[in-house]
Amino acid sequence: MKGSAMSQQKEEFVLNVAACDACGETPRKYFVHSVKAVPDWNTIPVAPLDCCAWGGSYRVYGQAQLVLLRDVGFMCRLQCEEQAPVARYQTYFSPVYQDSCMEFFCAFDQNSEKYLNVEMNAKGTCLCEIGTNRNDRVDASENGTVPPVKVEPFVQRTNWSLLLTIPFVTLTRLFGVTQQTFVPGYQFRGNFYKCGDASTATHYTMWNPVRTPAPDFHQPSFFGTFVMQ
Repeated sequence: MKGSAMSQQKEEFVLNVAACDACGETPRKYFVHSVKAVPDWNTIPVAPLDCCAWGGSYRVYGQAQLVLLRDVGFMCRLQCEEQAPVARYQTYFSPVYQDSCMEFFCAFDQNSEKYLNVEMNAKGTCLCEIGTNRNDRVDASENGTVPPVKVEPFVQRTNWSLLLTIPFVTLTRLFGVTQQTFVPGYQFRGNFYKCGDASTATHYTMWNPVRTPAPDFHQPSFFGTFVMQ
């Protein structure tokens, strides 16, 4: 999600407190497993993308999963129930948040305010930025053309999913953390999102509710908590 806090929309999106409260106690927690190989995802905990904090008549629900893949990096699986997702952009750093988009925002260093936002469409095209807030974002890649992450898209008739890998080399360059940082009990913060700022039907869904008057995913104060197992 990019641009101003309130993007151009076909209908009004305002904070729905009841929808946020329905998510239960917040911030939500997610326990991250460390694995030796790509896991059987049926054995990995699920973070539901079930909060539509700003309402909207068109709603897309989904789920996210996150693991630490040893000697590789973090692997995030995002899924949603959506037919024919809009996916117009095909080059890195394009405004994919205007397509049907799934996103992972994460502050991997518990001692820093910096967070990485990775925004992806159903073609696997991504936008990656680093900074401490909405207004100081910069490209997270090294050369402006090659993404600092790997994205694999999977599109089916009634749903689509993404497999995102964030290598440790990227995390070390951006945050100064290494694989050894993520010991059992280590906590860091982030959120999972589903949106489409300028798709056929504008929508905003998330794991942890963002309690702002208008749509704005760049709100680290509303991130959930990740706990290493």
